[in-house]
Amino acid sequence: MAKAEHLALAREGRDAWNKWRRRHAGERADFSATDFTAPDLAQISFAGFEFGAGASFANCVFGDSDHRGVAAKDLSPYAPEVAPFLAGGAWFYGARFGDGADFAGCAFEGVALFQNAVFGRAADFARAAFHGEANFVGARFGSDASFTGTEFAGVMQFERVRFAGPVSFAAAAEGGPTALPRLVFRQARFGGEANFAGRRLAGRADFAHAAFDVPPDFTQTAGRDQLDLHGACFRLRAGLIPGWTTRTETLAAIRTLRTAARDTNANAAERDLLVLERRAERGVAWTSAHRAAWAEPLRKLGLYWRALIGTKLLFLYGLFSDCGRSVLRPLLWLAIVNGAAYFAFRMLAKPASTTMGRAARGTWTWMKSIFVSQPSVPGTTLSAEQEKSLFEFWWSSAVPGSIARGAYEKAALSLFGADGIPRLAHILQASQTALNLLLVVLLALALRNHFRAGPA
Repeated sequence: MAKAEHLALAREGRDAWNKWRRRHAGERADFSATDFTAPDLAQISFAGFEFGAGASFANCVFGDSDHRGVAAKDLSPYAPEVAPFLAGGAWFYGARFGDGADFAGCAFEGVALFQNAVFGRAADFARAAFHGEANFVGARFGSDASFTGTEFAGVMQFERVRFAGPVSFAAAAEGGPTALPRLVFRQARFGGEANFAGRRLAGRADFAHAAFDVPPDFTQTAGRDQLDLHGACFRLRAGLIPGWTTRTETLAAIRTLRTAARDTNANAAERDLLVLERRAERGVAWTSAHRAAWAEPLRKLGLYWRALIGTKLLFLYGLFSDCGRSVLRPLLWLAIVNGAAYFAFRMLAKPASTTMGRAARGTWTWMKSIFVSQPSVPGTTLSAEQEKSLFEFWWSSAVPGSIARGAYEKAALSLFGADGIPRLAHILQASQTALNLLLVVLLALALRNHFRAGPA
């Protein structure tokens, strides 16, 4: 039962309560089993209260609150003038709770306002009943918040909410209400898995522009066609290595979510989830190989080999194009590859000299250089003619077929002399051409994905 002292302090307002709280930091606030619709309690505002750890409102009954009336009067939600707009309603605007805040089994008959409230770990709203709007806009929760088995008859306003860790909105194992009429989690941030198992999405579930550090679990949720995932951002930070998991349940959750994104035309979200799915598959593949019995060594080694090849390919795909999501990255790699090739060819080229000048520049030009000017001596810089030949030689590798055969041979002769093109230069040419083709394909794929996804 609630402590009479705590109720009396609550009636006095925020300043009196917070002053007492600072003097009694170790005492747990207890308002459990209180009916706040009673006449002497109906106008208590808990806005800005500092409750500390273990605050209990378990099995309380709250009435309604006219938050729109407060907004129409342009009143501060912390002001004492809010009281006439309360009819026993839950008014916890900006309240601060420590770990273990307990609202289990509460009945909220009207609008429940927890806007901008702050909760520590293990906030418990399990089996509570929200018969009106549940307003948690801008609230912040620690890890392991629980809304398991909670009844929501009105709108779930969780816009811009921050969950530091896992949160459960799952249906109760023993049965009970499963329908969620309308969800608004726009721009929310989930630091752990959000579990909606056993629920039924009866209305629009707005997760637009939400950010998930771990993909939410909708594997056992009905009505997934109601999901709005446009602009949502998905990551996988379930372990030490980002994007890595060994749990088949996580992989199943990602696949379910990707199917929902595809069915609702959330193309950008589907693309991100496909990347997560491929990364999760690598982790599961390594786990499968590790668990395979050595009684079948060839099978076990084959699993390891496939896991290794798949991991390497996925790493390179991410390195060169962010798995088809970046246009800038292939362009940057094109510049790096071709710039490196140009300077490598320059280092391999032989600067013009009297020894090689005849072959490189022609007999007449060579003879004229002897009688008209001083003979050149071996140097470390390329002549203007060789610079032009270097560009032609480099461009023939960058864009195969762009230079005529005769011009190519003349450029090679000017750069490398009668000895011909070094083997290393041939290898560099083949590598440059192959990498350019690969990067152009990745660039085209990224452009297709960008325009297919459309604006966020």
